Amino acid sequence: MSGDQKPGGGPIDLGEEDRAAIDHYHGRLMTATHYELLGVARDADRKTIRDAYFALSRRFHPDVFYKRELGLYKPRINEIFHAFTRAYDVLSNARQRAGYDLHLASLQSEPPSGISSVPPPPRPPAAANTSTPVRAP
Repeated sequence: MSGDQKPGGGPIDLGEEDRAAIDHYHGRLMTATHYELLGVARDADRKTIRDAYFALSRRFHPDVFYKRELGLYKPRINEIFHAFTRAYDVLSNARQRAGYDLHLASLQSEPPSGISSVPPPPRPPAAANTSTPVRAP
């Protein structure tokens, strides 16, 4: 048990290694891809994805921390576990994974920061030449 205190007083019942792992994954939730969260390659097969998910679940499932004083780590653990589950659900379903891969590809093909992908507005039509007489049919 650590000497850290939870906001309402009392110690937080997490070792340094657990806290570091929770902080690591929680810090990556907004930026990591599903592949990165599960620690698998983009071309990983279903079995590899499943094995990675179950290994992470054994470590970060909220039930692992049952009856422990977690303080602010409790909602982080829940968020991490839900992110792992979302990643697994998407990557283990062929149709959802294909859509997710297309989404990732579209993000990678966006122009660098500061360069707009919006085309410039069309040029106005050239002014009509008023010196040429219009002939009647």
